[in-house]
Amino acid sequence: MTPGDTLYQAATTALADAAVRAKVKQMYDDGYSLLQMVEALGLDDDMSARVKSIIEQIPDAVVAQIRQLTLAVIGGNGNVLPLDCTLSAPELETTDVAVSVQDVGGTQTIVVQAS
Repeated sequence: MTPGDTLYQAATTALADAAVRAKVKQMYDDGYSLLQMVEALGLDDDMSARVKSIIEQIPDAVVAQIRQLTLAVIGGNGNVLPLDCTLSAPELETTDVAVSVQDVGGTQTIVVQAS
């Protein structure tokens, strides 16, 4: 899930479309999980099995923070979710990771790091 990750790039591209941003907001309102949203947006082909596993393991409290962050970004007509992940693709495949939302330089950011 580095900024160069296929899923991250696909999500950023999709969120550039105002209709997709509206759909994401509606999916959050309807209680979709993060994985359900990826699938509903047709981005699941861009998601590796490992990234899917990581997303499935994100604690509910962090998912709620990601929801708030996403809504803030798309509410401002943005399409780039702040992401801080210094793990390479091979490291993501073999390293236990933790996902959190943290203030990074004054910006709420999704942080993916080794746990």
